[in-house]
Amino acid sequence: MKSALTTLAVLLSISVAAAQPPSPEDPLQREVREIKAAMPKFGIPMREVGERFQNMYSAAQAENWGLARYMSRSMNAAMNPTKVTQEYLYPFWENFYGNYFKPVNSAIDAQDAKGFEKEFTAAIDKCNSCHFTMGFAFVKVRKPTGPATQLLEFKVKSKAGDFRE
Repeated sequence: MKSALTTLAVLLSISVAAAQPPSPEDPLQREVREIKAAMPKFGIPMREVGERFQNMYSAAQAENWGLARYMSRSMNAAMNPTKVTQEYLYPFWENFYGNYFKPVNSAIDAQDAKGFEKEFTAAIDKCNSCHFTMGFAFVKVRKPTGPATQLLEFKVKSKAGDFRE
């Protein structure tokens, strides 16, 4: 009888504890959670990466090296929100841009059209390999056939150094 009463008391205290409203969330933590929820995850920044990648190619084809450099750097910056929103995916991007994309940036800085073409093609292969590794094999990048935007004049001749960060 005593063990039944003990069991009943334990169950009663558990149900009373469960019925209690949760403690209020710290206002600062709530704000951080809400801001994080409103920030773009991975898909939206990657869409911007794709557009800038395409525009970078068109700029390099036209020897607008300043615009090509700007597009590359902006492409990288577009992924910054994922450091917070998708911290487990950001290292894939960081590795890609810091290592596999570095030769593309070097070709832009050297204003080397042949080197750019070679390294850009190699970067596409790395993009697709990364997409496959991350479970996005259905996202297959190909070489652009034109710019992503019609708003820019790509035929402006410039030097890579014309874009200063």
